[in-house]
Amino acid sequence: MIVYVLLIALCVLIIRFVAFRYHMYRTIGHIPGPPVNFLFGNALELVRYDTHVFFEKLIEYFNRYGTIIRLDMLNKSWIVFSSANDVERIISSNEFNRKSLDYGILDEWLGNGILLDHGNSWFTNRRALTGAFHFKILDSYVPVFEEQADVLVDKLLEHSGAPVDVFALVKLYTLDVILETSMGVRCRAQV
Repeated sequence: MIVYVLLIALCVLIIRFVAFRYHMYRTIGHIPGPPVNFLFGNALELVRYDTHVFFEKLIEYFNRYGTIIRLDMLNKSWIVFSSANDVERIISSNEFNRKSLDYGILDEWLGNGILLDHGNSWFTNRRALTGAFHFKILDSYVPVFEEQADVLVDKLLEHSGAPVDVFALVKLYTLDVILETSMGVRCRAQV
């Protein structure tokens, strides 16, 4: 009896997955991209690549299929853009700024701030912050960025090719830059 229930549950799951894949194929199947397996998408091909080869493969796909491509892996699909104009149209639009469900794990931790927000409230918050990050204001901080980057590079060179935990070094660099640019305080955390 339990075997029949498990078999029926498995069949239902398979049917739901096939229905989901069919719906996804009908929705975004017209977007160019590498050939897909109906059940696995591009997963069987893309899983074999390390980061460097995957990046080269993306460039090959952009050359072959254009500036917008579709990548499909099991239950996820990505539409990848390589043209700055396409990215600008999406970023400047108020309609397409909802984050993927993957960001949901950050929601409880970060709240509904500008990183996770969407819609009109995101646009309002972004507009309020835009003035603080205007190019003319950021230009005045370039000497600080350069000076602290030189210290960071010196710290990296001290390791002379040995493996190094860059997170700790970049964290101190960030602290130096933020304190000096926002509060005018020289912390010298990297030294």
